[in-house]
Amino acid sequence: MAAQEYQAPESVGRLQQRALVIGGVALLVSILGAVRTPGLFYQSYLMSFLLILGLTVGSLGLVMLQHLVSGHWGIIIRRPLESATRTLPLIVAFFLPIVFFGMKYLYAAWLDPEERQKRTAVAVSAGVSDQRALSSARGHLFRDLACADVHL
Repeated sequence: MAAQEYQAPESVGRLQQRALVIGGVALLVSILGAVRTPGLFYQSYLMSFLLILGLTVGSLGLVMLQHLVSGHWGIIIRRPLESATRTLPLIVAFFLPIVFFGMKYLYAAWLDPEERQKRTAVAVSAGVSDQRALSSARGHLFRDLACADVHL
C-alpha cells in the first residue's frame, strides 16, 4: 500500500474534531483570562512558552549531537526530534506577544524606576530576617549536596 492510498480510520477524524473543539474552548478561556487579569495571564503564558521552547531546543540539541557523532543510537527518534525542531519559527511568533504586550506586566518592577526604588526600600528594611533565612537555606543546600555526594 502506497502512502498516498493510506486513509486514517474514522476514529482519528472524530478525535481531531473533539481536539479542535477543546482547543477552541481553551483559547476562549485564555482570552478571557488575558482581558480580566493580564498579569497572571502573561505569567502563565511565559511559563508555557518556556516549556515548549525547552522541548524544541532540547530536540534540536539531541539532533545536532546525533549528527555530530554520526551515531546510530538515535535513528529511531531522529524523525520526531527533527519535526520538533521545525516548530522554531512558530516559537518565535509566539514570543512576539511577550515582547510587545507582556513586558509591562512581567517585568514592571524592573522597567519602572519608581517601582524599583520602592521595592529596594522594602527589601532593605526587611533585610536582616531575609539574610538569616538565606544563609540558613544555603547551609541546608550545601549539607544536602554533601550527603548526596557521599551516597553516590
